[in-house]
Amino acid sequence: MAKYRIIKSGQNERREYLPLNQSPLFKDLPQVDIAQEQKKSYFIFLYEKLPQLLKSYFPTEFNDHNNNIKINIKNINIQEPEETEKEAQVKSSTWNNKVYLTWIADWDCFLIQVAIKENNIETSLIEWLKESFKIGTFTVTKKSEQKWLFTENKGNIIIDLEIKEQNNECLFVSFNYKQEKQI
Repeated sequence: MAKYRIIKSGQNERREYLPLNQSPLFKDLPQVDIAQEQKKSYFIFLYEKLPQLLKSYFPTEFNDHNNNIKINIKNINIQEPEETEKEAQVKSSTWNNKVYLTWIADWDCFLIQVAIKENNIETSLIEWLKESFKIGTFTVTKKSEQKWLFTENKGNIIIDLEIKEQNNECLFVSFNYKQEKQI
């Protein structure tokens, strides 16, 4: 019977058979656990290199004559697998860590035209908001005749809007859109 040693890989154990590689080419190789080396490399990537990589790209900013958009990563959350490697093998599923990012989008739009419908400013703004941003339910707060605050009921999106000009057919508005979302 072949000799083997038990190698612990996290919660799992496996057998490594020693005398199978009798070739002189393998005699001088160091006795290291390759699986542990892979796990160590993956750990370094996940907890050190990935955050460094994201920090090199974020925050990022896009500008044009009418818009200023900033996107930033607030935090990185790495979730360990909920099942063991063996359970994943039995289910034929992928055993992996989940990486969640909380990102913040901040958009300043300096001037946009909104059509006035039914001669009602509030209704016009609400319809424009629903069509343009595809958000569900939200709360409308009228701060003054010219300033409005729209808050998504989930709390992820806040739109601070100001009416700059208006005529019988349309409004000219500027707004700041903020969204925080975990992806």
